[in-house]
Amino acid sequence: MKIVYILRGVPGSGKSTRAALFAGTSGIIHSTDSYFYKNGEYLYDPSKLGEYHDKNYEAFCISLSKGISPL
Repeated sequence: MKIVYILRGVPGSGKSTRAALFAGTSGIIHSTDSYFYKNGEYLYDPSKLGEYHDKNYEAFCISLSKGISPL
């Protein structure tokens, strides 16, 4: 059985922390926030949000097609 968790919430509510618990050592976390990191620094640019959501969704679909669980 494949498991997918989708977490939504306000910034700082603990989504990333909870996702890490769900993923364990074998799962993959897809987060739009990860696209805003450049050289280890978080640089939020609201003009990139739509583009990064699309990239995140594409990566999520690839993981689904590979049968990776949990996501």
